[in-house]
Amino acid sequence: MVSDWLYLLGGGLLLLSNGIAWMSLFYGLPGNWIICANCLLASALLPAKENGLGIGTSTILIMSGLCLIGDLATQWTHQAHLSNSGEKLPAIRKVMLTTTLGGLMGATPGLLIPIVGLVISVLGAIAGATIGATIGNSWAAARPGHPIEVPAPRRMGMMILRIARIAPSLLVGMVLLMLTYWSMFS
Repeated sequence: MVSDWLYLLGGGLLLLSNGIAWMSLFYGLPGNWIICANCLLASALLPAKENGLGIGTSTILIMSGLCLIGDLATQWTHQAHLSNSGEKLPAIRKVMLTTTLGGLMGATPGLLIPIVGLVISVLGAIAGATIGATIGNSWAAARPGHPIEVPAPRRMGMMILRIARIAPSLLVGMVLLMLTYWSMFS
C-alpha cells in the first residue's frame, strides 16, 4: 500500500515535468504528447486510489483525445499559413529536417543515463532543435555572397506568427496541465 505522501510528491514532480513539456511546445517538440506519456507513466506507477489521488485510465484516454485534437488544429493553422504566405516548400523542408535532426541528436545522450536522463534528454532536444532550426533557417535563406539579416520588426512579427500557429497546442497543453492537477489531487 503506497502512502498518500508519495502520491503528493509524485504529483508535484509530475506537474513540474509536465510544465517543462508544455514549454517545449515553443521549440516545436510534441509537448502535449510528452504530457500524456508522463501521465501514463504516473498512472502505471501510482494507480488511482479511492480517496481521489492518482490518475485513472479514463483521464489518460481523454488526454490522448485532446492531444490529437490539438495536433490537428495546429496542423490546420500551419497549412492555412503556408497557403497564404507563399513560402517555398523546399525551404520549409530544410528547416524541418535540421530541426528534427538537431532535436534527435540533442535527446540521444540523455537516454544513456538512468533517472536524470529524461531531463537531460528534454533539455538536449530543446537545445538541439533550436540549433537545428537556426542552421536550417540559415541554409534555406542563404544566397551566395549575401549575408542573412532579418530586421527587428520582422523578427517580432515572425515570433508572434509562430505563437499564433502553435496556439491550439498551447491551449490544449494548458487544459492538460489543469486536468493533470485535477486528476492527481482530487
